Amino acid sequence: MRGTQALCPMQQATADPRRRSRRGRASLLVGVFLALMPAPATAAGTVPVSPGDSIQALVNANPAGTTFLIKAGVHRRQQVMPKNGDSFVGEPGAVLDGGGVTQFAFGAGGVGVTVRGLVVQNYAPKLQEGVIRLGGGAHNWLVKGNEVRFNRGVGIAAGPGWVVRNNYVHHQGQLGVGGSGDDITFEGNEIAFNNTDDVDPYWEAGGSKFVHTRHLVLRNNYVHDNKGPGLWLDGNNIYALYEGNRIINNYGPGIFHETSYDAVIRYNLIEGNGFGYTGWVDGAGILVNTSPNVEVYGNTVRYNNDGIAGIQANRGAGNYGPYQLRNLWVHDNIIAMDVGQTGVVRVGGLTDPVWSPEWNNRFDYNTYTLGTADKYYAWDPWYMTTTQWRAAGQDPHSTWTTSPTTVPGAPTLRRGQPGDGWVTVSWVASTTAGAAIRDYLVEYRPKGTARWVRFPDGVSTALTARVTGLTNTVVYEFQVAAENGVGAGPWSPRITMRVGVPARPGDLAGTAGDHQVLLAWDAPTATGGAAITDYVIRYRPRGAAAWIRFHDGVSAALHGQVTGLENGVVYEFQVAARNSRGPGLWSRVLQSTPRA
Repeated sequence: MRGTQALCPMQQATADPRRRSRRGRASLLVGVFLALMPAPATAAGTVPVSPGDSIQALVNANPAGTTFLIKAGVHRRQQVMPKNGDSFVGEPGAVLDGGGVTQFAFGAGGVGVTVRGLVVQNYAPKLQEGVIRLGGGAHNWLVKGNEVRFNRGVGIAAGPGWVVRNNYVHHQGQLGVGGSGDDITFEGNEIAFNNTDDVDPYWEAGGSKFVHTRHLVLRNNYVHDNKGPGLWLDGNNIYALYEGNRIINNYGPGIFHETSYDAVIRYNLIEGNGFGYTGWVDGAGILVNTSPNVEVYGNTVRYNNDGIAGIQANRGAGNYGPYQLRNLWVHDNIIAMDVGQTGVVRVGGLTDPVWSPEWNNRFDYNTYTLGTADKYYAWDPWYMTTTQWRAAGQDPHSTWTTSPTTVPGAPTLRRGQPGDGWVTVSWVASTTAGAAIRDYLVEYRPKGTARWVRFPDGVSTALTARVTGLTNTVVYEFQVAAENGVGAGPWSPRITMRVGVPARPGDLAGTAGDHQVLLAWDAPTATGGAAITDYVIRYRPRGAAAWIRFHDGVSAALHGQVTGLENGVVYEFQVAARNSRGPGLWSRVLQSTPRA
């Protein structure tokens, strides 16, 4: 925000398997009986909420710490003021709809509240106010796994101690997210297409804006296509951490740290931002405006309207001293530019020694890829060539490279390992197409749905990722792509995985006998988060289409004897582990031929 700051209301293992025996008929019948017993409709302390019920009336009628299970369907014009410890958990398909008139969905008090698994849409808060909002002592909330969409104002306005994780916040009228207070964490969210009401982004609009925070953490968020800055802190923020975010194609700067204090900006990928901000260095991928003690390192800042820049302006002082661009330390970043500048500028008419050793603003150990223009740097107070920039003492140990010309090829995904609400996927590296790979992108979606979700794992060249926040028993599709300095390459072929069930058993081996084969295997490397209760064996004559299930009772032993086979016939065998959620992945096929 330029000029006078308007403070917003957001300020407000195992024994030898050969010694095991199969369980008898009684154990089998008990297991079947228990499996068929119906589960209770709701857990103790849980209140179901059907469409048409007043959520607030149910909150009023129940003690603090109640869990409210929001049933599938549209719940219209609900406005909820929780009690301490209340939880609001949506079934798949649960929607809160404000009808275009209700000002907020959740707010006005409550400590330790959880809001999870809901679609929240069509609410109409005022400018600078949230749909899910702080206020009235609303501390230490968990807001997780929601889709907040098509509202006015601000989607999620967080307060002290809030954790806002794995939400999709899009198409808000003014801002995607914001907040004020100590110890706020935003992690793993997708924040996109916000400022649909065309609010002036120089004032307060776009992906986010935070004021008066301490120890704010912005980690592994995917922030893209917002009309305004991507991640923006403006006014009395101190000890902020921007880490592992992907910030793409926002109208304003990718990261904008303004009239604030100490911060670390690291390991972010920032691309294609700032082309709505055409003046000076305002369209930087990372812009630090009149804020001291900011360290910027390990970022990939690629083809924004400007590179990494600092501005010194006359902005007075805040809670922690004067607003000044001092001790800006920009190092070990990858910076690619074909337009704009990297460097430090000062508002005309000021005499602050922003370029002096006393103010200690430094660039070094960076890697630059530059276009064909002449002057990509700004310093004292001119635009400069690379030679002039280095003569001014900046980037003495940095390197300059030529631009890659092609994107990488597609990686090859291997079969994943499922766990309790997660899947670990791994892949074989793609070809680099003449330039080093800088990141791998991982996406997933429930099988049969249209929208891919980008997993927010930051910037990494590791050939594996654990995708978390998944729903057990759901089958997901996964794909991965590689990025270099030109951009992302094609997506890999997809794999599908069922979450929460065991991984495949390993090292299946067989010993052939007379009309039988004795099988043995290793336990899966992952159980799916629940104990393995049985191993399922199937077989078929080689070349047959249909598998035959071998019924040998229920056992978690790591061996089994398949009988009743025809001697001299080649058979194929597989085994799968089962836990309480169902069977997992089949082992690799073993071939064996019984003989007399």
